[in-house]
Amino acid sequence: MMLELKNRLEPEARLELTINPEEAPSPIHATARVIWSNKDKSQEMYNTGIEIANIEEDNKNSFLKLLCDVIYRANP
Repeated sequence: MMLELKNRLEPEARLELTINPEEAPSPIHATARVIWSNKDKSQEMYNTGIEIANIEEDNKNSFLKLLCDVIYRANP
């Protein structure tokens, strides 16, 4: 997954994520690891590649639905 961030994160940094999709009954909690980070010169942001390491068991279905919705909107 790629995130656009204001600050650069070092590769291998560990993250705790809370994702709040509007349609989910509760926030999705996950841990991730930074894979790479590159500055986007046009926006002064950092494109940061992360790998989802763990998603709380109760949140897995909500996360999968979120991914499917994103993919569907990108390829109608």
